[in-house]
Amino acid sequence: MKSSDGATRRWLVLIVLLAGVLRFWSIDHGLPYSYYGDEQHFVKRSVAFGSGDLNPHWFHKPAFFMYTLFAEYVGYYGVGRVCGWWSGSDGFAQHFFSDPSWFFLLGRITASLFGIGLVLVGFACGRRLGGDRVGLIAAAMLATSACLAEAGRWVKADVPGAFFALLATLYLIRIVQEGRWRDYLLAGAAIGIGIATKYYAIALLPSIWLAHLLRQSGDGPLRRWRPWGPLAATGMALLLFFVGSPYNFLDPTWWSLNLKPRLEHIFTVKLGIPILAFGGITQPPDFLDGTANLVRCLFKPACVGWIWGPIGLVGLFLPAMRGGRSGWVPLCCVLPFAIAAILWNPIDFQPRYLSAIVPIFALSGAMVLSVAWDALRARRSLPTWIGVVAVLVAITPSTARVVDWNVRFGRPDTRTVALRWIEENIPAGTAILNDNEHVKLRQNADAIRREFDEVRSLKKAGVEGAFMTRAKELQFEFALASARAAEARGDKTYAAHTQRHPWWHAGEETGKHEADTDMGLPVNRGVPTPEDLREMKIEYVVTTSKTYNDYRPGGVFADKKRWVAFYDWLRTQPLVYEIPRRLERRPGPEVRIYAIREATR
Repeated sequence: MKSSDGATRRWLVLIVLLAGVLRFWSIDHGLPYSYYGDEQHFVKRSVAFGSGDLNPHWFHKPAFFMYTLFAEYVGYYGVGRVCGWWSGSDGFAQHFFSDPSWFFLLGRITASLFGIGLVLVGFACGRRLGGDRVGLIAAAMLATSACLAEAGRWVKADVPGAFFALLATLYLIRIVQEGRWRDYLLAGAAIGIGIATKYYAIALLPSIWLAHLLRQSGDGPLRRWRPWGPLAATGMALLLFFVGSPYNFLDPTWWSLNLKPRLEHIFTVKLGIPILAFGGITQPPDFLDGTANLVRCLFKPACVGWIWGPIGLVGLFLPAMRGGRSGWVPLCCVLPFAIAAILWNPIDFQPRYLSAIVPIFALSGAMVLSVAWDALRARRSLPTWIGVVAVLVAITPSTARVVDWNVRFGRPDTRTVALRWIEENIPAGTAILNDNEHVKLRQNADAIRREFDEVRSLKKAGVEGAFMTRAKELQFEFALASARAAEARGDKTYAAHTQRHPWWHAGEETGKHEADTDMGLPVNRGVPTPEDLREMKIEYVVTTSKTYNDYRPGGVFADKKRWVAFYDWLRTQPLVYEIPRRLERRPGPEVRIYAIREATR
């Protein structure tokens, strides 16, 4: 910070400390287990790079954040070697399967540090747009944002992606204000790394050209149109995208398994445009429905909120009343992001999908409050503390939500509680069907070997996908070695059969050997029957409301009749354990454990 204003520095330090407290308070939640599937996708793929294969073989997300985690894990391995925690890579890999706590913790810390970086970049953007006061207000909103604080406590790319998007916004503001070559190139670099972190940063490519149109030198007139700056920025963005996630360009499955189906969905479903290459239109366009759902999600308390949302919306158009060209940059960034979010995402928006829009609302809302404060003080003398209280009131709802999240997630998860009950009451080696693997049962060596053989047979039959790589085979081998070591120590392990479900709404419900090539799940065995369970000698089924509620009337998979019939049958079996979700204020779904009658023991 170039400012010599000591008060501004002190306020910014306090805001950053608050951001750190809200993010690191319960950062170890759930460990040594992770109950969020996306966390496991990022961590497992990052660990898999240790096999020497840097191709993630999975392009639902770009790879830069995974490479960042891999670099951290290499450092963790090096520290462990020096300290004598493991003697080589085999011991390190077995450590991951026996206690992955630090692998998840390092990822969460990284995401949280990006969240704190967002606060600092938000201050820099606000300072550029309206001075120190605007910067501090924007920083306070970002520090206490429920959306950013909650999304940043998982090993996810949402907040890192938002960081690079806001960093690009800072350089777009500088393009308008100064228009130097360095600003164009840095804006392009931030956008490129942003795309390599989270695809939605590609929405900022049009913003480079919009900022170029607004470009000015100080308060001078617009310069003559020359496209070299935005062309250089666009080229830099594409180059850094390639550097940060090269296999998006080198592996053709990105197009065939990810990009082509998504473009088909955008054209034929979102826009209703019949494209012959995609099979033509299948239903009326839902762009307007998507827009309405985006707006509803944006104003939820878990996103921008009902206080800051309207304030920020007004702030997007504030430059029209003030005449500042650089003040239009937030609107030039929000509009492409909003359009991209509507087109790219499904109808059921989640707040984290809008992580890149939230910081821009923080900037625009901060400008509104600053202008309002100046207008009030022009009419009558007001002490500074009144303005401070007004900002505190504006950020209180989101702060309270983040505090409540930390308090709740600081308690043991319902699935951890259920696992403890299983280990205390069910003998080791018992055959258990683990529904969707939500409860982290430790598989014995025989169960792992059975799944390993099944996957190898699929690979031999020519099945392709993310799960069929050599890195995944190595993970199986190390998991098998870890299970054998656990059994040698006398730890409880079980003949746990993992029952997986169709991941997408359109997933198949039939067939015994389906490979989910996009998400990298090993085998979807189809709908189990009572005969299947008895043939497998299953004595217990462990399930949670995260799964069985999907197959009830009104659930997202209520149309999958065979699955509905399975859960109807399961509820006729003896319920031996249940932990209701609302029994205590703790994280996790309801957990139920059913005993299977007539099981072969």
